[in-house]
Parts: sequence; structure tokens; C-alpha cells
Amino acid sequence: MKQRVLRAAVFLFVILAARANAGEGPDIRGLLSKTKHRIFEARIAGVAFRPGPLTTLGNSGDAELINAVSYWLRTGNEYEVRLGARLSSTDDILKLKFEKKYDFRNIEPEVWANIAIAKAVSGDYRGGAEMLEAGALLYLHFDRKTIDAAFRMRSDAVTVRIQQAHTDDDVRTLLDALATVPAPAPRALGPVAEAHFNRGLILEKLGLNQTAIASYRQSLLQAGDESWNEETNRRISQISQPSREDRWQEAHAQLLAASRSGTSRRCVTSFASFPTSRK
Repeated sequence: MKQRVLRAAVFLFVILAARANAGEGPDIRGLLSKTKHRIFEARIAGVAFRPGPLTTLGNSGDAELINAVSYWLRTGNEYEVRLGARLSSTDDILKLKFEKKYDFRNIEPEVWANIAIAKAVSGDYRGGAEMLEAGALLYLHFDRKTIDAAFRMRSDAVTVRIQQAHTDDDVRTLLDALATVPAPAPRALGPVAEAHFNRGLILEKLGLNQTAIASYRQSLLQAGDESWNEETNRRISQISQPSREDRWQEAHAQLLAASRSGTSRRCVTSFASFPTSRK
């Protein structure tokens, strides 16, 4: 009986190692670029912009994307059974690495990223973000290829945290995401435009419009997707306009000045610029 279990375990390991090394399986980033639906508000590295409101995987009705997510979730579950650890647990993964119980170079970084992004697309934002953060630490010290992947994972983790904050309506998650936005990578490694855009989006949500505009403009300086550039310019234009509150402060000052000088026409003009609703 023990030999049968051992053979099954070895067989599973061979299958997983072959799958990881070959990089088999659907490309989540590619499918997110192809789908007509917008799953994330922020930028996932290498994913094109999709206009329209945010939607969930189930509501998208995109069978190809749903099948791809299912594939990578199953793959992730197989790894967790094999390793006896949670892929989204930095503590579990680093313990395996430093105790040399598993060589994570056997898992291609894009396989790791696909599993993590699949978790996030399925609605497990916390698990997806934590797995991307763990992967960023794990792959940062192997070679040039994995270092590139580590920077992408750090950027994508911020994207997922923004989505988590949006869903949970939790400003603390936004602040955590802002603290982890990767700085511009050395030697142009990593998704620089995505990092600047995501930082701008967080700052915009926090009401720090001028700082957000600066980050958005930094993202435009990088060569990138024209559709994202259009979205970035739209956001810059939108938050560059003074808010109703800002305009009221200016009008209020004008009203005070007009009332003191007795200029009634000026008062009427100021009030007319703030029409009240009628029932």
C-alpha cells in the first residue's frame, strides 16, 4: 500500500514538474487582453485596456477565460497538495525554500503568476495578491528572467490589492497597496508604466489629485499600450477639473465680496452657477 502511494506521489510530481517546466496551460494575461469585459480597474502587466464597467468572472460569460481560470486553480491545488503548503502563504513558501525542501526553480515564474492571477480573477483577491507578493520574494534572486518576473508580480499584486479595496470599500487596503507600489526598476526591469499608473489610481482614489496627475504623466512617458494611454489622459483631464466643492469655495468668496459691495448682479451670477434640483 505504501509503495502504491509513493508511486502515485512520484507520478504526480513528474506531471507537475513537466507542466511547470514546459509552461503548459492557457495564458491568463493574453486572455484578459482578449476578453470584452473589464475584470480589473488597475493595470495587470501586459494586459490591454478594456473600456466599460468592472465585472466579475461569472458575469462576463467568457467561457475561454472561465476555463483557463479553472485550469490554473486546479494546478494550484495540485501544487499545494504536493508541497503541503499554501501558495498564498509567504511564511509557508519561504520555509520550504530556506529548509531546502523544494527547489522552486522547478516552477516557471509565469506558471506561478498564472495561478495567482487566476485566484484574483475568480474573486479571491487576498489569496491572489498574497501569492504574487510571495512569488516576488521567491523569484527575485535566481536569474535575469526570474527577476523580470518578480517585478511584474510585485506590480500585479498592487493591481489586485486595488481591486480588493474596491470590493471591500476599505481605504486601509489602498494605503497598504500604495506602500508596496514598486519603485522604478533598475535597468528598466519590470512594468514601469503599470507601476506609475497604479500609483496614480490609488492617489486619485485617496483624493490626492495633483500627486495622482504626476504619477499618471510618468506612466505616459513610457512606451506602452495606446488604449491605456487614452485612459490615462482621460483620467488626467477628469481630475484636473476643479470639483464642485472647489468651485463653491471660489463662488462663496465672490458672494461675500459682492454682498459687501452691494453688487446684486454678481450675486445672481454666482448662485446661477450652482443650480438646485427641483422636485
